[in-house]
Formats: sequence, C-alpha cells, structure tokens
Amino acid sequence: MDRRNEKYRQAAIIAQNALKFVITELHRGIGEVSIAELCARGDTYIIDAAKTCFTKVEEKGIARPVEICKNDFSSGVSPEETDKFQGGIIMPEDIVKVTLGVHIDGYTVLAGHTVIVSDTPPNDVQSPYTGPSADAVIGAYLATEAVVGILSATLSENHPLHQEVHGGKIREIVNEIAAAYDLAVVPGSKVRRIKRFVVGQSTVQDGMPVVEWRPQGQPDHAALQAEKEMDAEFVIKPDHTYLIDIQMVSTEGVPGFVKLNETTMIGNVAINPTIYTRNHVVNYSLRTQSARVLLGTVDKALSVFSFKLSEIPGLKINQAKLGLNECLQRHLIVAEPILKTVYCPNSRPKDSKPVSSAREVCTVSLISGVKSTSGYPELVRLSGGKRFPPSWTHSVHSIKPSLAASALESRINGDSSFKYIEVKPSSGRIMPNEPVDDMDLEM
Repeated sequence: MDRRNEKYRQAAIIAQNALKFVITELHRGIGEVSIAELCARGDTYIIDAAKTCFTKVEEKGIARPVEICKNDFSSGVSPEETDKFQGGIIMPEDIVKVTLGVHIDGYTVLAGHTVIVSDTPPNDVQSPYTGPSADAVIGAYLATEAVVGILSATLSENHPLHQEVHGGKIREIVNEIAAAYDLAVVPGSKVRRIKRFVVGQSTVQDGMPVVEWRPQGQPDHAALQAEKEMDAEFVIKPDHTYLIDIQMVSTEGVPGFVKLNETTMIGNVAINPTIYTRNHVVNYSLRTQSARVLLGTVDKALSVFSFKLSEIPGLKINQAKLGLNECLQRHLIVAEPILKTVYCPNSRPKDSKPVSSAREVCTVSLISGVKSTSGYPELVRLSGGKRFPPSWTHSVHSIKPSLAASALESRINGDSSFKYIEVKPSSGRIMPNEPVDDMDLEM
C-alpha cells in the first residue's frame, strides 16, 4: 500500500470511529447533554486519535469540526462551550445530522450521517418512523448509495453499467430519487473530486469541476446552461478520490423550492458563527495588535482547513475574539454562517416554512487495477457504508426502474468486476482515548 492510500485509510478509520462515537454519545445524552458539549467531545476524540498515528507528520487532525444540526438546522452548528447558544438539547424523534472531517498530512476524509433519535433500544422499537422526515432520511441515504454505485461503473469495462460517468448522470440519479420520494435537494449538495488539502473550502479556488445543486427559485436560462456545461466537464476517472454530500427535504408533494436562511438570532439570543477558514488569497496589513496575533497564530499553527477558535493553540477564546472582527472585515478569515432549511411553495412563496433535512456525507477512492495492491480495480469506501444504515424508517414511495434504480442495485448487490472495500469503525463502544487500530478493512 502506498503512503498516500495509507494516510487516506488511517484518516478514514479515525473519521469512522469519531462518527460512531458522536452518534453513540448523543443517544446516551438524550435530554441532558448540549450539542456544544457533544461537538467538543467529538473534536477532542479526533485530535487525540490523530496523535497516535504517523507520529512524524505534523499536519493532521481536524479537517472539519464536528457539526451537529438537528431538524431544520442545515449546517454550521458547532457551538463553543462558552457561547450562550449551545445548539439545544437532543430529544427523542429529533432529525440529527452529524458531520466531521479528518486529515492526515492533507489527505482528507469527510463523513456525515443522519439519525432519527430514539430513546428506545433498537430491539424494543415497535414500528418504523414514517412521514415526510422519514422520506428525507431514506432519500438522502439512497441517493448517496446510488452515486457510489454509478461511480463504480467507471472501474471496469465488465461492469454491467460501464459507461462514461459525467456530472449530468450524477445529477440525473440524485434528482430521480428525490422526485420518487417527493423530496427536494438542498442547495449546496454536491459531488466533487477532492485532493490533498483541497476538499471544497470556500476560500480555496481549485478550479475543479463539481456537480452542485444551486439555490432554486425562478428558472434562469443562463444559469441552467452554465450548470449543464459544468456537469459535462466533470468526468469520473479512476485513481481519484471523490466527496459525496447530499442533503434533502420533503416537499410533501407540493411544487416549490428550498432556501437556506442564515440564522443570527433565536429568541433574544444572538447566534454567531463558530467555524472559520483562513483565506490565503487575501493580503492586508492589520492595524490592531490583537488581530495580528490572531492571524499570525492561525498561519503558524493551523492549515487550510476549517477551524474553531477553541482549536487555536496558545490563545484563549476571548483573546482570539479580540482580533477576530478586523480579520473578518478584511476577509483574511471567513466565517461560515449557521443555516436553516426553508421550503417555499411555488404558488405561495411567502408561505415558506421551516422543514427538517437529512444529510449523508461520504468519501470514496477509485483505484484502478494497475495501481491497486490486489491487482483488481477497487472502490474504497473511506466513510459511511453498512456500519451507518438509516434509522428504521418506512415510506409509501419507491423507486421505479431507472438509471438510479440500476445504480442502487449495483451498489447493493455488488459486481465481480471490481472489489468493494469499506473502512469500518471499531466494534463495540468507542472510548475517547481508545488507540487507533491498524488498517481495519472489510471486503
């Protein structure tokens, strides 16, 4: 195994274990533990686990702080433990999205999973969850698996779905599943190639094509044409790593579109962003000493990935906040907003309403037979997989015969033309300081 793939797989083990750890902790803390505390536990887990591997590598650890977004919160919820807004308490039947990222020397694995919280042991649950939110959970999960299925078609000419897979095919598959379950794809959902240190940060202009679902509303011919051109440019190829990030909401059968609203207040409590990214494209001579200290520390101690103020070594949160405003005003540091999903019916756009979303995030590597250690083409599932199934749900909807159905069938049944490999989390309950195992793979 070459060092690149070894670093990817080690980051994958930490990411899978951290995701399992956070989901376990949130179920143990139902009605008691704040989201801020759960995020802090998850971040600490990643930092501690990364210390135990590749000891000569300096840049490693958090590539994306743990976010826990419940119900209509879409992204950005990762409160500091000192904030007034703590993200709320997890309660039964909440729709909870957990996302995080880990990197080893810039080789990055992003992971995310949605659970419907239950305070009943799985073996005691009497009936599945149903309804619009359950449909969203099912749809996001199936769309992600179908995309994994169609990516595998590029690995071998003997694959039953073998074809050139471009962005248009991927968009078609996701949209087919959304339509089948009366869902809408949330803007910002994407499938894209990632590479060392580059995973789609808003501050990094990498120029790589991406399939991304843009804000909806009134159709714009020029925007649609640009979207088609970008989709055509994005061609899946072996020996690359890809990020799949799909989020969906239920339309309940009412034509309309999804908006993402920035949230700055809940009641009388102000909500401030807590996730930031250094913008290395911008240069500016800062005036205040506190801002210079903050930026200098970030540049010296952190990488190109997203971070929280509590992760900056040598600075307390209040110290970091003193210089933050000037860095934000000069766009040297970029804040990521806290977003909520809102559904707007076409017939009554003003009658928009908050709607719960479901999100799945996974990272996959496609390895050609020429470069794999086995000599066979391989699809390596670096995050997600069968260790993270959807909550027990049921829907009256189903997928009709289509490209999406074929891709999903390919993913579920597999094919002898390539090897499907999952990096799996450790068995049993994962403790915060548990050492990271060696390559823990499952064929």
